Amino acid sequence: MKTFTTATIFGLAGLSLARQCQNISVPVTISSVNAEFNVKTPVTDIEVTDFVLNYTQLGKNFPASVKTGTKTINGTYKLAVTLCNPDDGQSDTVQLLSHGGGFDRTYWDIPFNSYNYSYVAVAVDQFHYSTLTWDRLGFGQSQHGDALNEIQFQLETEALNALTTLLRQGKISNTSKPFAKVVHIGHSFGSALTYAFTQQHPTASNGIALTGFSTNGSFASLLAYGSNFIQANTLPHLKHYPNGYIAVSDASALHIGFLAPNQFDPAILTYAIQNLNTPITIGEMLTFGSAVSQANSFAGPTLVITGERDLPFCGGNCFVSPSAEFATIPDAVKAALPQSRNFTAVVVPDAGHGLNLEFGHGFTYRTVNEYLLENVGV
Repeated sequence: MKTFTTATIFGLAGLSLARQCQNISVPVTISSVNAEFNVKTPVTDIEVTDFVLNYTQLGKNFPASVKTGTKTINGTYKLAVTLCNPDDGQSDTVQLLSHGGGFDRTYWDIPFNSYNYSYVAVAVDQFHYSTLTWDRLGFGQSQHGDALNEIQFQLETEALNALTTLLRQGKISNTSKPFAKVVHIGHSFGSALTYAFTQQHPTASNGIALTGFSTNGSFASLLAYGSNFIQANTLPHLKHYPNGYIAVSDASALHIGFLAPNQFDPAILTYAIQNLNTPITIGEMLTFGSAVSQANSFAGPTLVITGERDLPFCGGNCFVSPSAEFATIPDAVKAALPQSRNFTAVVVPDAGHGLNLEFGHGFTYRTVNEYLLENVGV
């Protein structure tokens, strides 16, 4: 465990901020029923492209067509997390933050421009929440695994459940007491993970905020095409990942998938491709579709906040009305969460998918934390 104190200037408030943070390695023993597929793990970039073309073929359900059965996966895995508390001590409420595909836990606490893009700084320093960010199982400094058969959506969901239990029990290092309330915040794949977690464990969360999200999966191929995926281990900073981990190839691909026109500092795009570009696995791609396909009986407070120009979840225009009942695509998430309390859907004007990297990030940070303050408390 590494203990450190950060003190930053956060541009939204112009105040000197400080928080107590610890990097911790957390072992979790989990089990999940994973899918088995008649698919070869790609070794070359050509094989990666072939996989994407098969995955996105119109009129075909590729994951279903190659699924051959299931297999139970058991194991103890090490998760890399960062726990941050306000200077005056641990809050009663902790935000458990799950990053999306292509990032790691630093998505929530980006050091670019003196931490001016840090969600954690706002949540901890301005709203006095504790936060726990984690590298999802298989990524960053968390334990990696087989990209096809092991690092799938359900195993990651079980890891999120295990972390939640440990927080409620006060069994993560340097917690002074069990947390009375755990709220779950996600981005993109992390939002889908949060959704699936509450679908399977509807009383385990005190509130959820799903950023960069909708339940419309018809636009996933746009992100798959635009990302120009290659073998992650062909990139110098990702060379330690095994075959089957795939990553966006360059800054243009990251721009297409995550950043809206004229909504970002060009320097953060360069920073992101060099420092935040983390892979996804083909196992995730093959199991992701089932993540939001089932109705969710979660009855707690629920916020959905998505950029107007979000590509993978809105096809580039979240203001399109999916039906007479819903004004926007994010509004329609309500249909999947009929029992949720104080359901609120927000579309961030002009913003793209990677909300934390864009000029409007301050609006997103305040919206999420003000919603939680009003509906969950600190």
